Amino acid sequence: MKKKTSADRSAEARSEGIRREKRRRALTRIQKKREEEKSDASRERDAVFTKKLADAPARRAPLTRRTRGYYRFSKVYPAKVDEKGMRENADRKSHRRTLRLIWALGVVLVFCCAYMLTRAAVLISRIPAAEAPATPETTEAGPGKLVRVGPEAGDADAVAEAVRAQGGTTALFEFKAEDGVISAGRAPLVAALKKMDIPCAAYISCFKDSAAPKERASLSVLRTGGEGGRWTDNAGNGWLNPFSEAAREYVLQAVEDASQEGFAYIVLDNVCFPTDSGSAPAFYEGEKEYIGTRNQLLRGFVFDAVQRAGAAQTVLMLRSVGLEPGADPERAPYYGNLLETSAAFICADARLSVQQKNVTVNGRAFDTPGNIPFAFMLAVGELAEANAGETRVLLCFDADENADEGAAAADYTHTAGLIYW
Repeated sequence: MKKKTSADRSAEARSEGIRREKRRRALTRIQKKREEEKSDASRERDAVFTKKLADAPARRAPLTRRTRGYYRFSKVYPAKVDEKGMRENADRKSHRRTLRLIWALGVVLVFCCAYMLTRAAVLISRIPAAEAPATPETTEAGPGKLVRVGPEAGDADAVAEAVRAQGGTTALFEFKAEDGVISAGRAPLVAALKKMDIPCAAYISCFKDSAAPKERASLSVLRTGGEGGRWTDNAGNGWLNPFSEAAREYVLQAVEDASQEGFAYIVLDNVCFPTDSGSAPAFYEGEKEYIGTRNQLLRGFVFDAVQRAGAAQTVLMLRSVGLEPGADPERAPYYGNLLETSAAFICADARLSVQQKNVTVNGRAFDTPGNIPFAFMLAVGELAEANAGETRVLLCFDADENADEGAAAADYTHTAGLIYW
């Protein structure tokens, strides 16, 4: 036998290594193929499960009381099984009794509530209805010619005579004067005049008020940061603070009282802020907390006043600056205009006695309105009629030597009525 040399042995070793490497590669390919087949089968199963899940109905599974497994949630696991290995998943008797008791109590509670509500409704229906207070009668035509009547006018006959003497149709009383004095208690006189076909109007000075701030300083415009006491304007008049809810309620109560006394119309004047510098820098407590502008505050007050007036119609008296559509929102007294409010009428205030010097009306300057009364009153009336929209307009002027010119201006501008002050 030929002896193997070292070269032969090396050749055999290489051959054996090659065979092993081939087997290893073959096994690797087989294993990789099996894993791929396994992954494909897994994906197919997942796809089938997803499709079945998507096609499954939305209704709940039926309640199964007997199962081989445990189906329902419970704190107690039913350990007992029958000869077939089935478990009883029925409700416990104590639980069923509790449910029945709760249901019975609910029925009793509903019955008691229904009985009490029915009983209360029956008792309320037996209460006699209170007689509604007499409501003032108003006309669509408006108040016509209002004549201001002083407290010295006398009884109903004297008032009627004074009104008719000036060709008036409505008596105007100062219910709350500019000094703040409230003159209530005219209900009998108002009723008597109503029987004589003379409706009555109540004049209310809203925020210009010297009486109430003296008694209740908390309602007043204050001086210099609120530490200097009550503020007054250049003429010494006191003012209520429009930002004070208590001050607004004080005025609104006067409006409501006037309506309850039977006044057919309520004239709201001085719905504004003071225009001059006064005795010191004015301080309005509550202004920093108010969300909105001063003009919005005044508009909200007019809305509240209309609501509190009830059946009485409201007349909002405005100076010329409040009738300008482009009024400066930073300028007193209205900080804008008050043209579009819920008031039934707008009264253009053309009284020469209350005008300041250097008044501008619709772009026309009047250094001294009293020097050319007709031109001034006519300009104010035209301004109101041009900008009031659907709101009816009245013209107010003094009942003095210029009254005829005021009436002529009202007639020329076709206002719905006028006020002799």
